[in-house]
Amino acid sequence: MLDTAGKILERIIYDRLEAITESPEGLSDHLYGFRKRRSTINAIESVIAIAREAIAGKRWNRGTKKYCTVMTLDVKNAFNSSRWNSIHAALRWMRTPEYLLRIISSYLSVRVLDYDSDDGTGSYRVTAGVPQGSVLGPIGWNVMYDAVLSLNFRDF
Repeated sequence: MLDTAGKILERIIYDRLEAITESPEGLSDHLYGFRKRRSTINAIESVIAIAREAIAGKRWNRGTKKYCTVMTLDVKNAFNSSRWNSIHAALRWMRTPEYLLRIISSYLSVRVLDYDSDDGTGSYRVTAGVPQGSVLGPIGWNVMYDAVLSLNFRDF
């Protein structure tokens, strides 16, 4: 769980990341999850528009109809499986200011999970995910996953 200072720091980081990701050079227009003024309804409307465009026209005599394929992906435990080095690389690719990269790297580094088991106590070095209650999970996932959504699937 995050303490008050951690929550304040995360909110500052989030606000600065959001300014970058929502800029014209930010996240892909095809990314709808966890973003202001975007919803699953917008995503469905986009899919319907693409499908309608693909099937418009005629099939015979060198017709203009195309094929439309919908691919869905459900990533289990997405926020907890977001590797920090992947998020960092994506942020660097988005030209995130160096000071912000250093703050994020410092905040996420040297995290350890201490646990008790039948064999005694142990610890595990954490290299992915965000703390319980963190606001950085969704934006970290979006930044990391954005490269996949930037691919132009219409040409395949």
